[in-house]
Amino acid sequence: MGLAEAIEENRFKGGEVCTVITLYGKLSKEDKEAFDNALKNNVATQTICLALRAEGFKLGEPTLNVHRRGQCRCATKK
Repeated sequence: MGLAEAIEENRFKGGEVCTVITLYGKLSKEDKEAFDNALKNNVATQTICLALRAEGFKLGEPTLNVHRRGQCRCATKK
């Protein structure tokens, strides 16, 4: 795969919800519960992102920080 194809494949395509909510929809029921608890209990963003990556999910810390602050796409659509 060339660079142009890789960029297009990984480029944000828009939508009504942010990347965090899109990823959340792919989690199992148990993982959703763990994710919700981590957010509720103020677990560090880096810790959450590292755990997600260990499970095969891609989520950057800046993206989760924006979501946590309520400044992401899904928050602005309310």
